[in-house]
Amino acid sequence: MTWRTIAALIVFIAVCGLIAYIGDLIGRRMGKRRHSFFGLRPRYTAIIATAITGMIIAVFTIAFMMVASSQVRTLLLKGEQILKERKAILNEYHATLQASKMIAKELGVQKTIAEKARRESKQAVEQKQRLAEEISKIDAELERAGAALLKNQAQLKNTKGSLSTAREEISLRRKQIEKQKADIIRLTAQRAKIASLFVEEMGEAASKWPKYIALRERRIIFSSGQEIARGSISNNLPVATVRSRINALLKDADKYAREKGAKAGNNGLAVVIMPKRVESSKAGQGRFLKESENIDAIAEQISEGAGNVVARVVSVGNSVEGEQVFVEVLLNYNRLIYPAGATVVSAVIDGRESRGSILEKLTTLLRRDVRSAAMGKGLIPSYDEDGQPSVGQLSWDELYDAVERIKESARIVRVRAEASKETWSAGPLMLNLNVESIK
Repeated sequence: MTWRTIAALIVFIAVCGLIAYIGDLIGRRMGKRRHSFFGLRPRYTAIIATAITGMIIAVFTIAFMMVASSQVRTLLLKGEQILKERKAILNEYHATLQASKMIAKELGVQKTIAEKARRESKQAVEQKQRLAEEISKIDAELERAGAALLKNQAQLKNTKGSLSTAREEISLRRKQIEKQKADIIRLTAQRAKIASLFVEEMGEAASKWPKYIALRERRIIFSSGQEIARGSISNNLPVATVRSRINALLKDADKYAREKGAKAGNNGLAVVIMPKRVESSKAGQGRFLKESENIDAIAEQISEGAGNVVARVVSVGNSVEGEQVFVEVLLNYNRLIYPAGATVVSAVIDGRESRGSILEKLTTLLRRDVRSAAMGKGLIPSYDEDGQPSVGQLSWDELYDAVERIKESARIVRVRAEASKETWSAGPLMLNLNVESIK
């Protein structure tokens, strides 16, 4: 018993005693003062007060026990239900006990049956092992027999395959012989036709041979890719004006080609645009554009672009003296490459060297460095008769003057090749040589 339980009992006894005392005190006072309930005599009134006090003690006792003990509370509230459940549980217990006795009896029977089954199972296992050994032997024999059967089947298949291959090869050889016979007949006919054509070609070649010899002896006036003429055309112009500018450019090319020894053709010019083939939507069909159609296409291309365009007329293949020159028109957009005074390249040269050495270094600067830098920026070069590109112009007098200035300085100087005016893609690049002392 814990201290809390002891304290609760002490409080309970003290409260019950207090209630009894208070009840007795009330009863005595009511008796002395001769109070009456419901018209009863004072004696009976005191008895009623004492009874009520006892009832209060009983109610307090019950309430206290219900609060202090959950078991008492459960007994008072669910006592009858608990008794019914207890009775049901007892009945179920007796039934379960009876069933367990029957199960124990049945278990004994099952043990006997299980023991018998175990003995039979052991015998079956032993018999199964014997049968497994026999089956293993039979499987080994079947495997050997199967391997032999597969070997025989493979040999039979190979024999059939060899026979089938031989038949197919015989059939193929027969087809090849028939095809070769047909080829011999066809080739014989072709040989006769080729022989006839050969005789005709030999006759034609014999007639053209003097012309070929004369052509080989003529002078080449334009090499492949050599520029004949160039001009700048704005895309803001009407298409008709652009077309007339292209025709004017072809006339300039015609003039230069005539000076070189070219001969006018059917179009009245010494140059003609190389015909271009246009394929049709139908396979294997197409046609060559006329020169006027080529010019229209070039004009449309220029008008649809942005900015000025440099049109260059260049030779297609080598052209000889006395023939019309086949050309094509190449288009490049004309943009500003160098503003006036811009430095193209620079080099350091020692003025104490000889004039020949200084001239050689300046020539290298102009021919190699300036050309490489300008073409890298997009300047369109012009080509000489040997096919060498050229981008700048500088007179020999200006070059010799630069050599003298460097030599007179008698020190290490920096030479700047500068654009003397605005230079566009079409060129040419006009140069000034600026000599500066290095501090």
